[in-house]
Amino acid sequence: MTPRTQIYAFVDGRVGLSPLNAGHAEQFLENAKASMAFHHPWLQAPTQMSDFEALLERAADPGFIPMVVCTLPRCEFVGMINFSQIIRGAFQNAFLSYWVGVAWQGKGYMTEGMQLALQYAFCVRDLHRLEANIQPGNVGSIALVRRLGFVKEGFSEKYLRVMGEWRDHERWAIHREIWEDDSMEASSRPTWRID
Repeated sequence: MTPRTQIYAFVDGRVGLSPLNAGHAEQFLENAKASMAFHHPWLQAPTQMSDFEALLERAADPGFIPMVVCTLPRCEFVGMINFSQIIRGAFQNAFLSYWVGVAWQGKGYMTEGMQLALQYAFCVRDLHRLEANIQPGNVGSIALVRRLGFVKEGFSEKYLRVMGEWRDHERWAIHREIWEDDSMEASSRPTWRID
């Protein structure tokens, strides 16, 4: 990670969210390559510098926000969370996608990263609804969204083309009213900081 990285984090959290930038390239690509077998057949993260650069270019689109999940305080790359196809107006919705590096899976880092992402989406970006489309066999990803309060809304046959094949997906979503927790102490809410 580059020095002076802007990070959104819980005060005593283990991870933070940082907007994707060029300084993430090396760790991003290392994790994507090391995780290819783990991610198959659910997704194919960019493993070439040209693909990473295209992702950075796409970040200029206001309808797409790529965020890196990194450990604190060392800023080691854990995974990615993307908000895409952000629609404003009466909808205030975004699609949510994410992946974790194989070395970090099963340790709770992405759960905390996703908790930050929900706080960021609803309180910083003022969205009302997030939707995650997940292949039915991806039990780890389904367990993650279920743990965070997402509700299964339906099933879409041949919904997304993944690795050259049209694949079925379950639609999981959460809206602000499900997510809100009035008992969260102000001191535990995430804040931006510069590391």
